[in-house]
Formats: sequence, C-alpha cells, structure tokens
Amino acid sequence: NNYKKLITMNLEGFCWPNGENFEWNTEKNQQRLDNVLDLLNPYISLVKDGQEISRGNIFLFQEVVLKGAANFDEEEKKSLILFRDALSLKNPHYVLVHDGCTGAILYDRREWNLEEIINIDRRFVDYNNEVKGPDDAIKKKSNGYRFKNKNEEDYEMCVVNIHLKAMMKIKEFSQARLEFAEADENQRLFEIANIYNIIKNHS
Repeated sequence: NNYKKLITMNLEGFCWPNGENFEWNTEKNQQRLDNVLDLLNPYISLVKDGQEISRGNIFLFQEVVLKGAANFDEEEKKSLILFRDALSLKNPHYVLVHDGCTGAILYDRREWNLEEIINIDRRFVDYNNEVKGPDDAIKKKSNGYRFKNKNEEDYEMCVVNIHLKAMMKIKEFSQARLEFAEADENQRLFEIANIYNIIKNHS
C-alpha cells in the first residue's frame, strides 16, 4: 500500500534556446510545454469522477533548463518558471523543487515531507582515467532527496534524480585510444558508485 509511482523524464529544456536575449514566444516551445503537461496530467489530476486521485507520486526531471542556462539566476530560467506555474495550476499540492542547475523533482506534499536534499555534484572518470568534478565547472547534478511519509512516520525513502555524464565525443574517443564501450562503461560505473556511496552515507 505504500507504493507510489516514480516517474522520470528528460525534458531537454523544452528545447528552450540558451542566452539572455531569447524570449518564450514561439509556438513550438509552447506546444512542447503543453505536450509534457498532457503526459503528466493523469498522474497529478486532482479529481476524476468526483474522486480525489493521483496522490503521492514523485517525478524526477532532467534538463528542465538546458546546460547553457544552468548558471542563470532562477528568475531568468524561463522554462523552469513557466513549467512550475503550469504545474501549480494543474495541482497546487504538487511542489516543484529545482536543484540549482538543470534538474528538478516534483512531489505531492499531502503524502510526503521532504526531509533532506542531498547535494551530489557530478564526479566521474574521464577517458584519460582522470577524475573530474565537482570543481571543474560541471553544471549538472544527480541530487538525492529523502522523503518521510506523512501517513506512516516510520516509512522513509530516498530517491535520486540521476543524470549521468553523456557519452564522449568522437574527438575525445580518438584521443583516449580506448574501446568505446569500455571507456563509456568505466565512466558510468564510477559516477554511479559515487552517487551510491553518498546516498548510503545519508541513509
């Protein structure tokens, strides 16, 4: 009975262009936002056939804003603000928490208390076997979130909004002189292990 849906989605910034001079004024941008809201609606709808529904779900979003806008002040992150406002109109009980970079989570405050945000800066082994991050101006995170269930005080759950380092570029691959699959696997294994160890220490 404790089971709730965990839903993850990469929003690609709603294809929001990077740069301070762009405004949210294109029909395609709005269509992308509307499409995402249509997909989410069944899981956050307040009432159906007179019954309250869709309680307790947790959503993990990658790239609510694109990397180029990660260091903008929050009020400049147009896609984040418009997404947050639209979700609030759909269901004010669901809270969107932005991680300060490119990702965010959405949770139902009727069912969960957010007890702790666990900052997990990206750290990985690059293709020359050197550890990168978090001091290398890497702008993405895989933050963890510790929730306590409001109906059962002994029930807690950690979720992690995992957003791994993308695969290497062709130029990097040729310089590294490693088999593609081996290099990519090593990178991801290191990053996942780092995330796991941080969460374990907070558990």
